[in-house]
Amino acid sequence: MVEVSRANFYQLKLADIQVCAVVRKGHPLAQKRQISLDDFLSYSFIKVIIPEFNEHHQKDQQILAALGRERKIVFETHNPNCALRSLEHTNYVLLGAKGPANVLYEQMGLTTIEIPKELAAPKFSMKFIWHQRQHLPAEQVWFRQLVMNELAASMKT
Repeated sequence: MVEVSRANFYQLKLADIQVCAVVRKGHPLAQKRQISLDDFLSYSFIKVIIPEFNEHHQKDQQILAALGRERKIVFETHNPNCALRSLEHTNYVLLGAKGPANVLYEQMGLTTIEIPKELAAPKFSMKFIWHQRQHLPAEQVWFRQLVMNELAASMKT
């Protein structure tokens, strides 16, 4: 169902997303049922910077600072694939999301783990958003349908 989210924009919910940590399958944290904040923060982290999305806000760092803690970020990149590839043979940790990407994680030998309850974030929705100017033109409708079909196919594999 397409909804108008705010003036002049339409949106379509693609998937529900839950914040988690991404690690290689053999990572020591992947072997534990529950992970303490101390265990979690004893590992080094990779951070993906998404320009105009998360480059200026540090919600995780704010939560940790309120707890008198911090995490050690050893590598920052704008390239999510580079970050994921860096996890394959290391004990680094990446904050990520459970959802459609889990298929990719599995193919790369990675897995998701729950983050400690002190860092828990609510679920959010991944949405496809477009302006009203792109709502009716046939080529835009065709393109949106193409993207939706590809996303649906990628979530089944």
